[in-house]
Amino acid sequence: MAVAENWSVNFDVKKLFISTEVAINGGAINADVDIDPWIVGLGVGYKF
Repeated sequence: MAVAENWSVNFDVKKLFISTEVAINGGAINADVDIDPWIVGLGVGYKF
């Protein structure tokens, strides 16, 4: 989004849904892991 003649800003929010299954040593350790991070970004740009 332009905020001035040569300046712009960008704001971004995302949510990822990742699910994994882990088995170690032939099944001695079993785990279901859900990793659901929020990713937030902010950008500032200047056009020469």
